[in-house]
Amino acid sequence: MTHAVSSPTESPARRVSATPPYFGEPWAWLLAILAGLTSLLALVPEGIAEPLQTVIGWLIIGIVAALGVMAIVRGLERLLDCESS
Repeated sequence: MTHAVSSPTESPARRVSATPPYFGEPWAWLLAILAGLTSLLALVPEGIAEPLQTVIGWLIIGIVAALGVMAIVRGLERLLDCESS
């Protein structure tokens, strides 16, 4: 007796996707982190955690700089799109 070849019985829900899950735009995450760090900086008592305040301040500066670079890049992309059409 021969066995017939059948299609795979694996359900589509169990298949592993090749694309990673989408977590939103990077600028949205940076804005959320910026808001969280700013509120944390406001809540930390003055003078008690000065090294922590310094680190948080530098992180805030870095995030603002990254958002600025992202805005410049997005503007340049739009400018190039307008010139090409």
